[in-house]
Amino acid sequence: MDQCNPPRQVHIDEYGDTNNSEIPLLNAQLNSLANQLRADFQFELSCLKDLNQWRKNTHKKIHRYSDRKYQQCKQFIQTEINELKKKLNQIKRTFDKLTEEQRLTKELIDSMKEYIRIFKQNINVLMINEDLINIPNDYDHTIPQKRM
Repeated sequence: MDQCNPPRQVHIDEYGDTNNSEIPLLNAQLNSLANQLRADFQFELSCLKDLNQWRKNTHKKIHRYSDRKYQQCKQFIQTEINELKKKLNQIKRTFDKLTEEQRLTKELIDSMKEYIRIFKQNINVLMINEDLINIPNDYDHTIPQKRM
């Protein structure tokens, strides 16, 4: 680079005064673009900050929701287990009494097998996969009421 003729000065001198009027306009446009980039950068930082805050708030909501659903599920399972225990104890007592009295018939044995099958089904009430936990709507928590 020549100290006596800086490139900018040589360029301006080549085109003369006719293009000198465009220089302030070009300068203003360049400054405007630079200001826009600064503003866009600030806007982008603001958007990222807002997005991060939204993410944090959403995670809190999801956490509260999942905690609430966990408690509901836990209560549901505990209630069902307690009911199943009561019914199983009742059936077991009846079975023991009928066995002791030697009154077990083929029909009663078949009924007992059906009770056991239903209990096994009802004990496995939750179906879990990696996307969700589902408590089936068609869950049959009733036990057939056959008289023994």
